[in-house]
Amino acid sequence: MDFGRMLDVAISLSLMYLILSLFCTIINEYIASLFKFRAAGLEKGLSALADGRPFLVALLAHPLLAASAPKAVSAAKTVMTAAETERAAASRALEAARAKTTPDPAEIQRLTDTARQADMVAATLENAGSVSVADRPSYLSGQTFAAALLDMVNPSVQSTAGATYDAVLAGIDAIPDQQVRASLRAIVNNGSTDLKSARDAVAHWFDNEMERLQGAYKRRMQRWALGVAFLVAAACNADTLHVARTLWVDQGGIATRVAEQATYLIGKGSQTAAGTGTRAGVEELIDKDRAVAERRKAVAAANAALHAPSADVTLDALTRQLADAKGALATAETERGQAAMALSGDLGIVRQALAPLPIGWPDAKPAVPTLVQALGWLLTAFALSLGSSFWFDTLDKFIKIRGAGPKPSTTPAP
Repeated sequence: MDFGRMLDVAISLSLMYLILSLFCTIINEYIASLFKFRAAGLEKGLSALADGRPFLVALLAHPLLAASAPKAVSAAKTVMTAAETERAAASRALEAARAKTTPDPAEIQRLTDTARQADMVAATLENAGSVSVADRPSYLSGQTFAAALLDMVNPSVQSTAGATYDAVLAGIDAIPDQQVRASLRAIVNNGSTDLKSARDAVAHWFDNEMERLQGAYKRRMQRWALGVAFLVAAACNADTLHVARTLWVDQGGIATRVAEQATYLIGKGSQTAAGTGTRAGVEELIDKDRAVAERRKAVAAANAALHAPSADVTLDALTRQLADAKGALATAETERGQAAMALSGDLGIVRQALAPLPIGWPDAKPAVPTLVQALGWLLTAFALSLGSSFWFDTLDKFIKIRGAGPKPSTTPAP
């Protein structure tokens, strides 16, 4: 079997996957930028978390959170009926307690706090206005959500004076919504009695809930990316089966020429002034794509550590580690989008590298695709879904093997 030809075919396929995956990345970033998918996913998760409950919708109107869920804040008045019902019920309960023959001071204080909380929720919803959606964030840390929630239940926890665990519990007990009150009680009552533990517990709960609520969004985005990859493969007629078969039987040296193009593209051939900028852009986009993949692994590792904590690491440290990992992922995705936009305007040398390959449509009207051809596109789409950084590394390894040449003979010369 001709190992050299096999290697050239492998290099040709890897180059095709690399370049087309770059196209997919650029297209996906354009779509994500146009429709703000990441920010929309965060907003949908927050809206699902609020679930139309007045206290939680009012919480989203907090200055720390409002920019992350503008639609939920703008629609705050739709839950005003429920908020007014809660306010009226709290007021009636307080009046009934005061009208007793022997009023209970503790009960009156609790009901007074509840009525004050109901008034604050209703007033927040009444005053909630529309929020600009121009610069919606794509990530919200659990620590930020916890700070907003604790400020909502009892503003004193944000100051040094009165910043106690008991103040948090008192604020939670004053929430009119019994289900929200019970849920927050269960979250904060984690065996510790300090404010820092309460804040970390809320942040941990928020991160878990958002991971669950955005799971469907992430799966939908994965299907979307695979669909884009299939459309790119079909538009370019990049049929893996046809390309591999053609290159294997070709006697004109197509695979060899493609291998030389690949050697140049990944930076191992001689440079020309015209192609240096494009190649630098390709390398930058691949580096950013690799960074996104690494940050996703870091987020997964931090999530796993948080769900199976070690006795040597505190919950606070694990929560902050996850927040840092998610923040780094959001930054890496933004930088990848910027690199994709920058490269999209200069793809001459990238397109040139594809020229020798047996892909594309003939000038004549193309025939109806066959089942085998569609299968070839599907194989290409699955390959493209692995990402440009994967194919860059794979191509680099193949080219190193090709450049090393055959293994020297160990038989001594006569």
